[in-house]
Amino acid sequence: MTQRRHSGARSGPRRAPALTLERLEDRSLLSASPAFTLDLRGLAVTNDYDPSRILVVFRSSPVSLPGTTVGQALGLVDGLHEVQLDPGTPVQQALQEYQGDARVLSAEPDYNLTSSAVPNDPQFGQQWALQNTGATGGTVGADVHAVQAWNVTQGSRRVVVAVMDTGIDYNHPDLYQNVWLNQAEVPLSRLKNLVDVDGDGIITFNDLNDARNQGAFKIADVNGDGRIDAADVLAPMVKDAGGNDTGAGGWADGISQDGDKAHLDDLVGWNSNTNTNNPFDDNGHGTHVAGVIGATGNNGVGIAGIAWNVELMPVKFLNQNGQGSISQFIAGLNYAVAHGAQISNNSWSAGAFLSNDLLAAIGNARSRGQIFVASANNGGANNDTTPSYPSNFNLDNIVAVAATDRNDNLASWSNYGPTSVDLGAPGDSVLSTLPGNNYGTMSGTSMATPQVTGALALVWGQHPGWTYQQVIAQVLNTVDKLPSLAGKVATGGRLDVAAAVGATNAPASTPAVPVAPPVVQSATFSGPAPNVLSSARVTFDRAINPSSFDPADASLVGPGGQTVTASNVGVVAGTNNTTFDVAFGAQTAPGTYTLNVTGVRDTTGTPNQAFHATFAIDNAVTFSSTRPATVPPGGRAVSLLFVGNSFSLARLTVGLDITAPRTGDLYIHLQAPDGTDVVLAKYVGGPGQNFSGTYFDDRGTTSITAGTAPFTGTFQPYVPLSYFNGKNVHGYWKLWVEDLTGTYQNTLNSWSLSFTPNGGTATSSVTDEAIASAIELGALKEPRSSLGGE
Repeated sequence: MTQRRHSGARSGPRRAPALTLERLEDRSLLSASPAFTLDLRGLAVTNDYDPSRILVVFRSSPVSLPGTTVGQALGLVDGLHEVQLDPGTPVQQALQEYQGDARVLSAEPDYNLTSSAVPNDPQFGQQWALQNTGATGGTVGADVHAVQAWNVTQGSRRVVVAVMDTGIDYNHPDLYQNVWLNQAEVPLSRLKNLVDVDGDGIITFNDLNDARNQGAFKIADVNGDGRIDAADVLAPMVKDAGGNDTGAGGWADGISQDGDKAHLDDLVGWNSNTNTNNPFDDNGHGTHVAGVIGATGNNGVGIAGIAWNVELMPVKFLNQNGQGSISQFIAGLNYAVAHGAQISNNSWSAGAFLSNDLLAAIGNARSRGQIFVASANNGGANNDTTPSYPSNFNLDNIVAVAATDRNDNLASWSNYGPTSVDLGAPGDSVLSTLPGNNYGTMSGTSMATPQVTGALALVWGQHPGWTYQQVIAQVLNTVDKLPSLAGKVATGGRLDVAAAVGATNAPASTPAVPVAPPVVQSATFSGPAPNVLSSARVTFDRAINPSSFDPADASLVGPGGQTVTASNVGVVAGTNNTTFDVAFGAQTAPGTYTLNVTGVRDTTGTPNQAFHATFAIDNAVTFSSTRPATVPPGGRAVSLLFVGNSFSLARLTVGLDITAPRTGDLYIHLQAPDGTDVVLAKYVGGPGQNFSGTYFDDRGTTSITAGTAPFTGTFQPYVPLSYFNGKNVHGYWKLWVEDLTGTYQNTLNSWSLSFTPNGGTATSSVTDEAIASAIELGALKEPRSSLGGE
């Protein structure tokens, strides 16, 4: 799968379950003489200097040259004096005169200095992602170079970032001043009395924490925590008997000031999970993400975010367990777009589950100019070949982010993608805010994503007139190129915030290192039926010379020690010579098989690192039904299969044979005895015909959504069968086949369940004890699937 990133809209959907979840270098200004060094550590030398004077070190007594007057001595350095320049005397001319005089030791401009933006936040030293000093096993400079960036900009509260997550602890001492305030919803009886203290054109919590904005008919510290925060404005307004504002209480007046009656009193964001105006974080994930983006910097509290000044719009669509639905997300995203969020941070994933509605919602955000920053997911997979959504949607407003560690390596658990993932950012053991005035570390692409979001916010704050494409391009075109990310992400680099904001003292990119050998990143095994091994799909970390990979380079060692040489090797189309299918004779004996791959070379001729992977053929027990069931046009059928054994399930494979004139009309799901219901196939195959010799197995190499009819062979189901793992198999299993189009009659011919028990083997005395019946649509009482259904 090849994608074009950020060159226009991505074409078509790909494939969602419930949505879940620099070192600051020593800067020393040296004189022209080895006699002294001015240690300006902690200060940044700018490119300009004072045009009215220079600094001169005299060997003995000072002397004034034409056009100048020697001024006061600077006693910390022997012989150092200020030298004032007469009007019209250029600095360079004065320097040449003094540097050419034998009585002078050195002469240089009086450079202007600015305090380097190392914040006074007490835990900043633990934020390796922002300034990596090499502590705790890290590599010096393996960070986003935030300190250099802050010398240029510290953000703008005119930039609104929607945190699409579990909410935000909007009372947190490191976050409360950067929480978004809905200007249009402030009650008019209060708004007319407020002062824009910082002169940025809007009323923010920074303004509200000034004494001029506190008191009657303004705002008060309702919750008594010593500051004005979101809890204070969300408090009910105190009204008199006639419903008039008494000037006390908060701003929640039950009146839609902005005319948006669907979001009443939405003063600081929205909770689309409960459809209320309180987006407080009851999980912790959203607060952690918010701190990475925009914890207030240099406030003497806790940590610093990438953007010290920003408006964080909390949009809570995930509940306290980190779960939410597509509809709740779309409602939240639509809210964010409608209320002016230029960027949304999406540190969550729907995995391989595709929703056209989700795609359409993000497309709507794109049409309104919003940047959608998305985590690449945490499965260690290649998103080019195994898509993860929403990061894989083909839309140019999506920025997909992988995670790096404190040594500038791709984190072992991070997903990646040479074309589908844009860049890396620090995501391992990232320190940030947590609810209840707390701090802690988390790891994941969830933590890498807000690093990029914060950088985009800084850039857009610098260039408010830019389009979303220009802002994205600025961040992607200034990454720090890393050998560890070459061939892993589209830019081949890690986020460099300093370069993105144009810091002239941004560190140089990490020097190149010798090319490492190609590495097999994954191997998936398959066969024509459950517990039959006949092929392996092998994926390398880079393009391979196809002529260097022949059957002799791959072998399979069986459980008895026998070696089986590959019969054929072929490149998988569309993978840019990174993925190959290796075929063997069919193996059926139970036990462990080991795949060995050696001697394969990349395009530079470098041989691969020796690879070994194992696959087990299980001792499985199979139950089957061969009683046909008719699926009438516009109707449904259910077939029941009774399992008399009792054991805990380790793995399940489902066999299926259906005569279907049009497979794209069918919705097929399986229900366990305890009611757990999983979708196997959902409107796949379009106008193609039949499921014939079809097996659903989580270990399949092809998703059923990517297959074509007739479906023959082994496929990954629409929703993983692993949802059944650990359950007792005893009782009635139900297979539902539904055709809601009303066009064709279909027939469920047969189906089977192959169970692998936990902790051993099981035998079956009953191989076909099934009850099958067709049920008309109107009589059907059972619900649709809860895992992957509609």
